[in-house]
Amino acid sequence: MLKTAFTKLFQLREQAARIRPGADDGFDAHEKPFLEHLDDLRGTLIKIAVTLTVSTVACFAFHKQIYELVQYPAKSKLPEIAPGVEHSIALSLDGWVTKSETLLLERGQVRDLAVTLERTPLGPREALIRIVVEPRDARVKVGDRWYEGGSPYELRVDARRWRVEIARSGFRNEEHDVELRGGQSTDIEYHLERERDRDRPNNGSGGNTPPPTPPPVGGGGPGTLTFAATPWCNVTIDGAPAGQTPIVNKSLPAGRHRIVCENPEIHVTRTVTVEIVSGQSTRQRIALQ
Repeated sequence: MLKTAFTKLFQLREQAARIRPGADDGFDAHEKPFLEHLDDLRGTLIKIAVTLTVSTVACFAFHKQIYELVQYPAKSKLPEIAPGVEHSIALSLDGWVTKSETLLLERGQVRDLAVTLERTPLGPREALIRIVVEPRDARVKVGDRWYEGGSPYELRVDARRWRVEIARSGFRNEEHDVELRGGQSTDIEYHLERERDRDRPNNGSGGNTPPPTPPPVGGGGPGTLTFAATPWCNVTIDGAPAGQTPIVNKSLPAGRHRIVCENPEIHVTRTVTVEIVSGQSTRQRIALQ
């Protein structure tokens, strides 16, 4: 009964549409009415539902056989790992030296193989920079490229001066110039400070205080430096001896300073340039090996 009422309703609507001026323009007498399109859609949905139901029941009935079929490639024995045969295993990763290991296994033998890869030696015009950031999900920009994988960041770049920017929502951004030497690794550590509320009343007048002026980079009062190295090293800052690492909260004038880190036991010397900002603490850590 309801279908009949809808059929008559749509027929009246189509008849009214045809008697309007210009209604015959582009009219196709063989075009399906609207209700027939709905019937076709219903039939298609019913076919889809039946197909899904039958497929689900069939897969559930034969789920063990399907699972074994999927596992078959992993369970099949390969001739190259047959027992009693000498095997060569090569491990490779971009930026690391490929390492090969030879082993001979007997039938039923289980052996754990631990392999430590070494980094590909840096070229004379390459440098490695490791950036440790707190909070760890802060973004790092080196040059014109942003990195968002999370701290620590380990980047292989050209040996030159780079502009490093650290940013995270809710924290004050930091920008520093870092001088990277060819064939050397440099470790840098940043701790971002939370943004303070800058919209405070001014002497009860209800106004807003202007944002604080950022400290100068190359002038103003001194800042502090905390410097560490793994393993230890003797430190000289701008040619003056500063003792052995770690160097903690050493007061330095604002600006750039040249730090030489030398370990006589392993005969390794690293030279880095740090930028001290007036009134702020700068932390840096490097790896000598």
